Amino acid sequence: MQRETDEASQIDAVVHRLGERFPDIDPPVIEAAVSSSLRDLAAARVRDFVPVLAERSAKQKLRLQASA
Repeated sequence: MQRETDEASQIDAVVHRLGERFPDIDPPVIEAAVSSSLRDLAAARVRDFVPVLAERSAKQKLRLQASA
């Protein structure tokens, strides 16, 4: 249970960091990019790196959207 709480707080921090990095993108769009990245990683057995990998994936998605 603690591990899930830790991961959730890390994901909240990811959303916050991406919001600061992409201030011109609406927060719901950022949350959707992170959620999409998390769904892609849902089957990951080792959860320790999920927040980092989700942030990297969401950042790529948001970069593409920002440049469009």
